[in-house]
Amino acid sequence: MPEGTEDRVTKLETAFETILPHLATKADLAKLETDLVKAIGKLESKMMWGALGLFVGMATIIVKLFT
Repeated sequence: MPEGTEDRVTKLETAFETILPHLATKADLAKLETDLVKAIGKLESKMMWGALGLFVGMATIIVKLFT
């Protein structure tokens, strides 16, 4: 082996051993996707109710102005 190859391999092995436990698995990604879908659904619901509230509020103001 060329000189210094063992040191380089050792450094790479150490890097892999350090990084590998932090990588996401398919199960982690599936759970994240499920959580994101739920969060987006809740946000859409809140936005819908907020828009409805805004519409009702504006309609009330318009009715009060012209009656």
